[in-house]
Amino acid sequence: VHFAALDGMWDRTVTCSSAGKTFSITGWQVGWLVGPRDFVARVHSLLPLVQFCAPSPMQHALSQVLQEADDPYKGHDSYYSWLREMYASKR
Repeated sequence: VHFAALDGMWDRTVTCSSAGKTFSITGWQVGWLVGPRDFVARVHSLLPLVQFCAPSPMQHALSQVLQEADDPYKGHDSYYSWLREMYASKR
């Protein structure tokens, strides 16, 4: 269960993800935040001080991958379902 899905936690949770970790494409260094608008806005205010520029082709590719990740994948409901099962089988 994702922490933000717990009762009352969505408004107090910022989820930080990256393409390298989620899709095993290390080196891309492209990530995203999901959370309440006011929390994410605070992070945006810090970006000029800490960000680097990810090449546009990588950003475009990631936008496509994120859309396709919810589609059926290798006999599973989605890429995420397949990934969860793959990691669970390694325990």
